[in-house]
Amino acid sequence: MTAVECFELLYSDDIVKFIADMSNLYALQRNHTLNVTSNEIRVYIAILLLTGYLTPKYMRMFWEVESDTHNDLVASSIRRNRFFEIQQYLHLSDSTSLPANDKFAKVREYFTKLNVNFTANFTKAGSSHISIDETIVPYFGRHGTKQHIHGKPIRFGYKLWSAATRHGYLVNFEPYQGASGPSLKMQSELGLGAAVILELHSRLPIELGPYSLYFDNFFTGLPMLKYLREQNVG
Repeated sequence: MTAVECFELLYSDDIVKFIADMSNLYALQRNHTLNVTSNEIRVYIAILLLTGYLTPKYMRMFWEVESDTHNDLVASSIRRNRFFEIQQYLHLSDSTSLPANDKFAKVREYFTKLNVNFTANFTKAGSSHISIDETIVPYFGRHGTKQHIHGKPIRFGYKLWSAATRHGYLVNFEPYQGASGPSLKMQSELGLGAAVILELHSRLPIELGPYSLYFDNFFTGLPMLKYLREQNVG
């Protein structure tokens, strides 16, 4: 399997179409006709991935005529104005129907679709041992859920609760919304750490269990361990 085929397993056609549909809807809500296609979204995402290792000072430099900045791969794939038009209206939700109590409402359905694919492509081969821990996505902008964790390699960013295999495959994740965010199931009875363990464990495919879970002392508590024992989870 090639790297592109692997990527498309997780970033499937339905996700790309969803992004195109939500972007077109948002443009119409702003009295603009975008008519972006799934293929254009793929090109847009590919350029974003390219900038992960080839980073110009300004994105528009890819389309400049000067040989030291021009990138033929990018320039021949999409017009500059079209790229920035897509960027202006790129959207991942219907802004008219967002739940008020979810700080990640604008990306919630997108996250859900990613989690569905992550879990669907998870196999038991060498992966019955699951690590549950926090993951920090670097971010230095302004957002109500941005965390500052002193002493960590990545001190500022979004915190995700993540379930991953010993090979590093991400099976499922849940973004942390802060102390003022909505509570997880059983959080009031067992505490935040235990609720995270139970929530992510509940999302693992039942048919591939039982699982051995690994987590640090932040998540550990006697009531939670007793509950896991009753559920035949090690």
